[in-house]
Amino acid sequence: MRERDVQRARAVQVGQLMRSYRESFAREDGRRGLTQEDLLERMGSVDSNNAERYSHATVSRWESGGTRPTLQRLKVFGRALNLSQTDVAGLVLLAGLAPDFPTALNHVSGSNGANGNVVAPGPGGAGIAEALRAESTPSILTCALRFVLLRVLPLGTAMVGGYALSFYGSSPSPESGTDAQA
Repeated sequence: MRERDVQRARAVQVGQLMRSYRESFAREDGRRGLTQEDLLERMGSVDSNNAERYSHATVSRWESGGTRPTLQRLKVFGRALNLSQTDVAGLVLLAGLAPDFPTALNHVSGSNGANGNVVAPGPGGAGIAEALRAESTPSILTCALRFVLLRVLPLGTAMVGGYALSFYGSSPSPESGTDAQA
């Protein structure tokens, strides 16, 4: 029962994202948003199977989480709305159609075999996802430098500055406080 609840929650989240993408789509005439029929028309121009097999009720079920779109439907959806491969891979991952982001990106980018199996990178080849992850992961040295510049240096400067200002008499001395009370 728990797995079914997880799948239902995933379907609802994917549906909400699909609706957001549909409603925020920028048309050629400058207007925002597509109707469900407009979306099906665009999906039909990408893949002729969508033009005949699906209705606005199908899109409504996708968006409400009543049904979870398949990998092929998500790919067509992404092409119809000119989404990036990363966006579509995120939908695939969220839908539970791939175990991790690199696999989802491989499914979407077309590096799958004809039978839909993921092609593993060859020896010495890290693959697209690993390259993206390597570029986005900062090194330890970068993290340490950022910590020193943004956390330690400002605090140290404030402490040294406050101590330096006390030599110039900018802070009240205890004697002047007692004179004012007397």
